[in-house]
Amino acid sequence: MRPNPDDQEVTTRHTPGSHSRNTRHRWTNALRRVVRLLPEGIASLLWRVHEHIPKRYRLKPLIAHFLIQPVPESTWFGALEVWGWAASQAGDIVAVDVFRDSELLGQATYGFPSPDAADYLNDPSCSHCSYSARFVASPRPPDAPPPRIRVRVTDIRGNNHERIVNLYTPDQAYARWLAHCPAARMNTAGMDTPDLRISVLLLPSAPLELMQQSIASVQAQSFPNWELIAAVPTDPASTAFLNELARQDLRFRLCDAAGDALTQARATLHAATGIYIMPLVPGTILAPHALEAFATASATATADLIYSDHDAIDSCGRRHEPHFKPAWSPEYLRGTLYIGPAFCARRTLALQAGGFSDLHDARFAHDLLLRLAEIVHDVRHVPQILVHLAQPTSPSDDILIPAVTAHLTRMNIAARVRAGVRSGRLTFDPLPLMQEPMVSIVIPTRDAPAHLARCLDSIFQRSSYHNFEVVLVDNDTHDADALAIMRHYPVRCVPFPGAFNFSRANNLGAAQARGEYLLLLNNDTEVLEPDWIQNLLFYARQTDVGAVGGLLLYPNRTVQHAGVVVGMSAVADHVMRGFAVEDDGYDGSLACAREVLAVTAACLMLQTAEYRRLGGLDEGFRTHLQDVDLCLRISATGKRLIYTPRVVLLHHESATRGHGDDAADRELLLTRWATVFERGDQYYHPQFDRRLLNYSLRLQ
Repeated sequence: MRPNPDDQEVTTRHTPGSHSRNTRHRWTNALRRVVRLLPEGIASLLWRVHEHIPKRYRLKPLIAHFLIQPVPESTWFGALEVWGWAASQAGDIVAVDVFRDSELLGQATYGFPSPDAADYLNDPSCSHCSYSARFVASPRPPDAPPPRIRVRVTDIRGNNHERIVNLYTPDQAYARWLAHCPAARMNTAGMDTPDLRISVLLLPSAPLELMQQSIASVQAQSFPNWELIAAVPTDPASTAFLNELARQDLRFRLCDAAGDALTQARATLHAATGIYIMPLVPGTILAPHALEAFATASATATADLIYSDHDAIDSCGRRHEPHFKPAWSPEYLRGTLYIGPAFCARRTLALQAGGFSDLHDARFAHDLLLRLAEIVHDVRHVPQILVHLAQPTSPSDDILIPAVTAHLTRMNIAARVRAGVRSGRLTFDPLPLMQEPMVSIVIPTRDAPAHLARCLDSIFQRSSYHNFEVVLVDNDTHDADALAIMRHYPVRCVPFPGAFNFSRANNLGAAQARGEYLLLLNNDTEVLEPDWIQNLLFYARQTDVGAVGGLLLYPNRTVQHAGVVVGMSAVADHVMRGFAVEDDGYDGSLACAREVLAVTAACLMLQTAEYRRLGGLDEGFRTHLQDVDLCLRISATGKRLIYTPRVVLLHHESATRGHGDDAADRELLLTRWATVFERGDQYYHPQFDRRLLNYSLRLQ
């Protein structure tokens, strides 16, 4: 592939006494510059020829330096992950400096395993030349120029080499996505839906201009089988406009419903005749193929609820604030308005759910969605931007809390709803249990007295939950301090001699567990909140939840784990790694509990009986990914897996680490769950770049 000169730039400073190497390096750079000037086809051919030259005969620069992440044109959002590899012919690399424009962000840690680099350079001495760093991505003004990330490596003789990439802010990335990624259209060939009518319900109490915007977008639909129902407004101009529309097109219908806005909204719902209804807030604009896409997703009227992605559109027609949504996530819906105000619901179910039941317009749709969430079975997400809002939906918490409180009461979920750390993000305090079930905390360990003491002390000193036991799975501990710590705390020790296997260790502990619930925990974790067990149980006790995991932080208080995305980084990885703990994430994804496809076994709770029924962790995984495999087996049973930010622990794993993994474990997971990898993680939008951890749009 031809290098892009706009993405990566090179500067090199040489020391005296290395003329031959410098000459060869200058020739290499000159060759690169010449290639960049050639037509694309010739340049590509030259680079393909270059790749077939045996490595020992290729011209080698003084400093070989490859920057793998960040990916050019990805998004400056949440966290910046930097990693690559570098090697110098003049001696060791002594510094890797990372800059944003001219600002020094810090230094990357150098010396991680890099077998691919050693193979590429045909030099075994380069087997540990990888570097890694993560930085919190501080916000930038939307109109600021794209930041330039510059990584400079320096060897022991003062030679240096730089790589530079351009990144975008989220708004800039979305503008580029709109310009270069044409909207995907669902394939409707052969579709037969003559009886599938969609009733668009124009919600009341809005200025005429906003109604006209929404009505015009309905008139422009490629799908013809719709009806639009509106209540007769109070002002004469709006009434005259709607009467004229009804005269011209029989698909427009008016309800003469006297009363307040709630009464009028209810009247439009009862007047609907379509299989599906779509509430529409005046000012909302539908994409021309929106109803067609909804009708196609209904699969001939088998879906109960259908929703799409949306963005906002200003008075100048500029689109911004996109919401690329996950698959159906009822837990996420309880915490924030992630679906938004426009969706299609089966009319009979909307009536069964009680229809519109709140006077405030910001809650018309959300309250109905919560009621629908209690009875729907088949929910479809159309991963396309089909709805454009006149303004972002952000009602205040005091409007949302009563609706969610009533929803939890109907669901028999015992919790108090309160405002979260940000407006529009709700959180839940579990109510005290009449009887505490026993929780067995299984911790594999070997020596590591500092880790073990910190972990056990935090459990026994900070936990406000009382009915738990700690089962230590001891893999041949010989350290005297570690043995003393084991005797100091009221723990049960299960001996595990021989070679360590993480899966086998946890399975041995689970076999000895006496609790109704099992909590897998790493020995390098530290409990921060006293109610951590209560918050894990809050989800684990729900009959449709298979497992729950918490928010794990690095010692520098940035995010280490907030859920796993299957397919990220080629296999699976932690989303939002490196974000500030106070961050909202993408559309509340860090601040709100939500469904995920997997969580880490560093802190994972589930029913003990379910763990045993599934056979525990698969001992065929040697070093990692066994937790992802377990979670996928749980998901295959139809149960939900939950990430909750209410359970916060420190995970004393290094925030800078290598990017290697066990090839055998990776291959085992990819083979066993090939259909899942082919389908993709439904909780991470297909338009997000899976090479990155921060919800960057896929621009390349």
